[in-house]
Amino acid sequence: MKNILLIFFYLNLSLFSIQCERDDICLVETQGTPMMIIEFFDKENPSELKPVDEISIIGVEKDLLFTVLNSSKLSLPLKTQNNNTQYIFYKNKNDSIYSDIIQFNYQTNDIYINRSCGFKTEYILSNPPAIFISENLNWIDHFEVLTNIVSDENQTHLAIYH
Repeated sequence: MKNILLIFFYLNLSLFSIQCERDDICLVETQGTPMMIIEFFDKENPSELKPVDEISIIGVEKDLLFTVLNSSKLSLPLKTQNNNTQYIFYKNKNDSIYSDIIQFNYQTNDIYINRSCGFKTEYILSNPPAIFISENLNWIDHFEVLTNIVSDENQTHLAIYH
């Protein structure tokens, strides 16, 4: 009887260990859906990065607020279920608040990573890739698309000149 219990125990243990696979955990290093990387440049000297002081960015139809205190680079998420995302860029200058609205237009492409991580979304910027929704520009002079495909966060996708 003791041998039967011992065999039953080892049989269950071996069946349990066969069911577990190494790829059941999504590693932290695995990149998921990328954010759009934006850099700010000087409109007078377009090759020079120009940090922005105290801007706030809020997504239209979202409660998510990004605040940038002093930086020339930022990352913004794009919606995965829509073909466009709008952001309002607020800048506080001389006790006045200026705002510009930019809409990013794109198509999405879902890419399978693996069983544990699932899918990530890649964005292919449409034509036009970005447009100003604001009727009059307040602090952003213009922008330039540097990369038409947002597939990683290793390169800058959009340059904003101010």
